[in-house]
Amino acid sequence: MNRKILIFAAVLFIAIVAVLIIQHVPPQMSEKINNTLSSDWADPKNDLSKVKVAVLYENIIDEPPLGPQRSTGDVIRILNETHADMVFRSFWRWLPAFDSPENIPPEIVKEYAERTGIKPEQIPLLVEKSGYNYQELEKRISAIKREMPNVIFVGAIPAQRINRIDKNDITGKVYTTNETWAMALDPQKWSIQKNGKPFTKEKFQAQFANWHGWVKSGKYDPDKVEAYFPDITNPDYQELLLSWAYKQIDSGADAIWIDGLPQTPFFYQFTGDPTHPAIKDSFKASEKIVDEIHKYGQAKGKRIYVGAWAIPLKYTEGLPQMPSNIDFVTMTPTENEILDRKLNESYEKITHTRSLYGNKPIFAFIDWSTDQSPAVVFSQMLNKDMQSETLAILDESFAKNGVNFIYPLHGGYMGRGAITTKLAFGKYRNYDSLAPEFQTYKTIKELANNKAAK
Repeated sequence: MNRKILIFAAVLFIAIVAVLIIQHVPPQMSEKINNTLSSDWADPKNDLSKVKVAVLYENIIDEPPLGPQRSTGDVIRILNETHADMVFRSFWRWLPAFDSPENIPPEIVKEYAERTGIKPEQIPLLVEKSGYNYQELEKRISAIKREMPNVIFVGAIPAQRINRIDKNDITGKVYTTNETWAMALDPQKWSIQKNGKPFTKEKFQAQFANWHGWVKSGKYDPDKVEAYFPDITNPDYQELLLSWAYKQIDSGADAIWIDGLPQTPFFYQFTGDPTHPAIKDSFKASEKIVDEIHKYGQAKGKRIYVGAWAIPLKYTEGLPQMPSNIDFVTMTPTENEILDRKLNESYEKITHTRSLYGNKPIFAFIDWSTDQSPAVVFSQMLNKDMQSETLAILDESFAKNGVNFIYPLHGGYMGRGAITTKLAFGKYRNYDSLAPEFQTYKTIKELANNKAAK
């Protein structure tokens, strides 16, 4: 396959989460919330606290060139064999997502073509083949739920990224560079300084873009970089972020996990002051996002769960914590814990998280992002047997501490650095438990079956 197409597909996957955001639910929705809540809201069958077996499958619609070709029947078989009660990160909205391959805004086609060198007419075909569109997502969730009506699908959206050319997934509005740059975080909104000098928007955005590898070479140019770090206190960005969640809910998602929420740790790094107005504003915005997603679910007569990361210990002292209406939190074993194949620092994190969130469900999964991450270490530095052993150790260790470990069925970016030499099925940079390079599916089935039987 054309190398440029493969590169674009990889970007699309890594990329591969809600509103007419208005800042409030429309009056007709509010009336529905008050008068016609379904029994699923009052006594949900898909009770998150009753989840025994949680699996990671990002994305359930993946097809080549994003992952191995699997029919809906194949996915149903895998979920049934693992007794999955919850599918985590079943859809990850990183790049703009579309209603269907036939409905891609020309502005975004142009942006993709310029960035990747792929001919514009090839992009709809690639989107169709990859499955990365809401039409396909809705079809697959619907088919799976006919066979497994109580399985909980958890979609995912990023609160730490807005694409330079992006779109509202409910209204279809496309945002230009000027509009998205206006939503990018500007520390000067709160007169924040760094090393005694004003910490400018350009300096912060360049710092974040370089960390993520969005700047390939040369000087940072906001007109050319692929994405920005957004300002969650900006109402326009709130509307955009919520639209990504709402569209997944419309497509069948039962829960939304928000990566990068809350943004308070970033502001704490800037200011060192847990009472700084920027931190208070950020926390208030986070509360609003969670509230609005709950309201949207209520308006549809459905209980929608909202989850996010447990705040790292080093950022928690004195900071306002996760909104009290959050439904579940997540954590990850560290790179060192993966290498040592045992939990160490996670024990303190679990104790601290439990003290903050009480009995709310805590899930752990092997996270990824950059070319050095727990998922990269797990997939590249451990052989097949060690991977299976590590999964069993993590599962038992987390369970003893009241944390539900999410089994990595499919998904998890394995990086592009020198360390990454093993690709799934010899060509995919996303982990897959059935790939001959890893072969952890048998172990996952055994662990899941034992957990389901308890």
